[in-house]
Amino acid sequence: MDRGSRGCYGLTLTGLDGAAKSLPAAPADAPIVHVTHLVGTPDPDIEEVLTADHAHLRLADHQSVATVDRTAARIVLTVVREYPDEQLLHPFISGSAAVTNRWLERNSFHAGAFVNAGRAWIVLGDKGLGKSTLLAAMDLAGLPTVSDDLVVVDGTTVYSGPGFIDLRPDAADRLGIGTSIGVVGARERSRYYLTPPAFCYPLGGWITLRWGESVDVASVGLRDRLLHLHQNSAVRRAPVDPAGFVQLVAHPFLMLTRPRDWRSLADAVAKLRQATA
Repeated sequence: MDRGSRGCYGLTLTGLDGAAKSLPAAPADAPIVHVTHLVGTPDPDIEEVLTADHAHLRLADHQSVATVDRTAARIVLTVVREYPDEQLLHPFISGSAAVTNRWLERNSFHAGAFVNAGRAWIVLGDKGLGKSTLLAAMDLAGLPTVSDDLVVVDGTTVYSGPGFIDLRPDAADRLGIGTSIGVVGARERSRYYLTPPAFCYPLGGWITLRWGESVDVASVGLRDRLLHLHQNSAVRRAPVDPAGFVQLVAHPFLMLTRPRDWRSLADAVAKLRQATA
């Protein structure tokens, strides 16, 4: 492994030297993608595009854009103000990484993940379901975070994200962690820095989230598993490999139910630890 190569989401990333401390070491065979950025005001009327070798995406602040070129293996970000490399890495790279991985016939999900017993458990959950807060609590309990916002899966391999979790300020205050980085993307963030994970892990299973009256972990029926995966796909297109996508649901698939009450968080962590051991 080349100690000078760093990356995440299954890719070696160049051009983000200022973010190197938050990136796992990348193996020599990881596809290389170069990232550059420009400061400017993109045309607000430009539409999103995704073809077999080109993509044009709107970014998290709803103003900046990314252009992804498959042949050149390049991501060009046009952002409305200057950002440090680490903030370009997240939240502005994730959409481009998902598209690049689609071209590599991998699946990407709006999700986080943690490690238990050497395997990565992917936590699906839309905004407002407490996914990042749960991951931070799991990490504090000794179950390391693999990724916070985007998870890339290739067969039974789960590729890690950057070594941090972005929390809402109230959640960071409640947990007693995180450093404010101000408004990045569309919201204010407190960044909880982690030891960067390994580049990849074997897939353990899936967890989906919902609010309820009590803490409970239950198995999800086969009929609903594909629905959860489709709802959380990072690229809203039919899977490149439908058969491979269907095979993902053969792994354990759990639903965590918990109340909207901070006092339930420790119980949720304990039950997930047991269920994913």
